[in-house]
Amino acid sequence: VGSCLKGAIRIPFFAPQKLPDIPSDLKDALIQALQVQFGCQKNRDGKATSYIQDLETSLRSLFETHKDFLHDLAVSKDVSQKALLSQISPLWDELIESESTNLFDESTKTRKIKLVSIDIDAKSVHGVLQSGS
Repeated sequence: VGSCLKGAIRIPFFAPQKLPDIPSDLKDALIQALQVQFGCQKNRDGKATSYIQDLETSLRSLFETHKDFLHDLAVSKDVSQKALLSQISPLWDELIESESTNLFDESTKTRKIKLVSIDIDAKSVHGVLQSGS
């Protein structure tokens, strides 16, 4: 499998436009959240303070307020699906067509294929691959 992977699979996230300025209230809250995150990692006391809880509530509210702005930053689901399919399909075809490909290490019976952590339902990926073939 590694031999057919020629590089990282790249799926676009941001829309291909000049990124607009982040609204100031959202930008300030994000900077504040990063500062708190850094402080929490540095201190590691594990205690959730009311300040952090209030900050999370504020961020959630701002995300809801600016959801149209945030949504417009990203490419559409169709663009992402096409990019994924166009890059995975050749790999999938090569894997299926290769008679010498052994997906398991016979000595340990463990899988050789390793995936990064992504939240995609396996049945959905399988359906996309089947529909693209």
